[in-house]
Amino acid sequence: MDNPVNARPVVMVTSPTPGSAYRGEILIAGTASDDEVVRLVEISIGDNISWKPVDTGLLTGYVTWSHTVNVSRESPGD
Repeated sequence: MDNPVNARPVVMVTSPTPGSAYRGEILIAGTASDDEVVRLVEISIGDNISWKPVDTGLLTGYVTWSHTVNVSRESPGD
């Protein structure tokens, strides 16, 4: 993924498929890239305004990330 110097980070969700409906435990996954280092990726689910950090592994300019969530238990403020 080409990302010019001093560009904003780019984050993509690769799973689940946008617009899909799920119940129970699901894996949310994606990629993030920056011209320097990706230090943190956070996600918010649905109308939930509470952001959750996700594991990005090594601090590099391109990372894959994932987070497992139980959507049947998610509610605003969780």
